[in-house]
Amino acid sequence: MEVENTQSQNRVVLFPSDQLKPGERKLIKVDQLEIAIINVDEKIYAFRNECPHQGISMVYGPVTGTMVTSNPQEYKYGLENEIIKCPLHGWEFDLKTGKSFFHLIRFPF
Repeated sequence: MEVENTQSQNRVVLFPSDQLKPGERKLIKVDQLEIAIINVDEKIYAFRNECPHQGISMVYGPVTGTMVTSNPQEYKYGLENEIIKCPLHGWEFDLKTGKSFFHLIRFPF
């Protein structure tokens, strides 16, 4: 592991990205923080390996899509392979931003 300091943040080089094939996952520990790293359709995502709800490990949560905003009585599925779900309670998180879909889509007020 290589750590590189920049002006406002640290950059940690863990391994060459080509060592993580599509569909593969790794769990890395940096200091006291566990980071889950997954390759989805040749895109590498890294996120904290802990659901904020009850601290469940997220590394083996399913990668799926979710229901997206639509008109009343219309049900649209989207964001395929862009969502990771907590394996315990199904809370959904955007792989690109880390934001939870629990309150953004289900409770838009």
